[in-house]
Amino acid sequence: MSVSDPDASYTYQPGTFSVPERGEIRIEGCPPSIDDQLRRASFEQESGNVFVKTQESLDDRDKEYRVVKVRVDGPVLHVTARDNVGIVSLTPRSKLRIEPKIDWDYIFDMLLAVHGRKRSVEYHGIPLDEFRTEDVDLEDVFLILAINYLNGLEDIHRNGFVRQLETRRADLEQPRGVIDIEQSLVNQAEGRAQQHCLLKEVNYDNAANSLLHYAGTHLLRLFRQYEDKYDHQAYYHIFSQVHQEVRHLEGLDVTSGRRRIPGYRRFSLHDLPKQRHYYRQAVEVAKAVVASSLGTPAMEGDRELVVDYVLNMESLFEQYSQVAIEDELEAIKGYDHLGQTENVSAVRSPTLQPFENEGQVFHQPDHAVEKGDETLAVLDSKYYAEGKDPVKSGGSRSRLFSYAYLLDTPRMGFLTPLGEPRTRTVAQTGAELQVVSPDSGHFSLEG
Repeated sequence: MSVSDPDASYTYQPGTFSVPERGEIRIEGCPPSIDDQLRRASFEQESGNVFVKTQESLDDRDKEYRVVKVRVDGPVLHVTARDNVGIVSLTPRSKLRIEPKIDWDYIFDMLLAVHGRKRSVEYHGIPLDEFRTEDVDLEDVFLILAINYLNGLEDIHRNGFVRQLETRRADLEQPRGVIDIEQSLVNQAEGRAQQHCLLKEVNYDNAANSLLHYAGTHLLRLFRQYEDKYDHQAYYHIFSQVHQEVRHLEGLDVTSGRRRIPGYRRFSLHDLPKQRHYYRQAVEVAKAVVASSLGTPAMEGDRELVVDYVLNMESLFEQYSQVAIEDELEAIKGYDHLGQTENVSAVRSPTLQPFENEGQVFHQPDHAVEKGDETLAVLDSKYYAEGKDPVKSGGSRSRLFSYAYLLDTPRMGFLTPLGEPRTRTVAQTGAELQVVSPDSGHFSLEG
């Protein structure tokens, strides 16, 4: 879309500006201080008149997504959104709401699937529908995250929080712990009556618990920001429970902050001993919150900047596709009485290394279906707009052909949310390439 033909035009004022996913808007009448206001809303200046907000990938891949680009042209802002949906601060007193190209209802179901839930899920006996707003919207995403956050913390309360025992030395009037006789004698010789003690102390302020604290405080900010959207008593129960969990962590002297975010992103469940893997659900939800939060909430006068929250639709659709493949495979195994699919599995992002002893050279398709050492099919998720055929994208097609060659499989597929299903045969090899797209009703997980 050209700059002269935006999706919408606005006049600058405090409030919310709506921009479609992969769309562009123009905001006119901006003040001379607009550059500084963008910086205060956590935009990074990419060049003289271009400002961007980015989101790091939740996965371990070294990937960064551009969420919003703003080009300043005098008093006019040209705002371009990518494949992220949600809410981000534009200035200290205005925000951008990036609207998805598919219904929020479908996004809601994809999130439920990724977090292993269905619409029939209950929280402490209360159905999910009791928490939701009347029409599914961005605010309902926070409820899914909060419910899974709380359920994950229940597992941790049952099994115990990760902690480290540390030794601290102290001179005490009333000794406790282990007394260091030698140092205590030195104290007496120097005219000090205190005994020198070795104290064993418990420290809970580690990466895992700090990550949970950060996610909880961010969820609380989101709830406060959107509290006018919820009018159910059940919502306040969820809010109160998240608040209690944050206070409990603070009672253990757990702290968090944006300066620790690089550590949160590096942290993996594998950094914990296997017996601590009951942290899985809470950590996964907390990392999703961290990945979706941009910028730093700050104060402008007596007002807090909008709390950024965006969902990367490309990443979400890839996660959802993996769940859908696994569910379909389980359904097939359910009626496979001959056991032909017993050793078949769906693998997300397998690493392909074409050269021995050169681990830095690798390829990663989104999905593969494997049977033992044999690859039955290789699949790529493509979050493309309606009517766009991924096969006609030279880069995407070439990558999929490369994956199929390296994995020695004749079956390839593109998974798209809105594409037209079609099967093609490769003339030179007889290999099959399918574009797979669900009917809109398949986004619902009912039943």
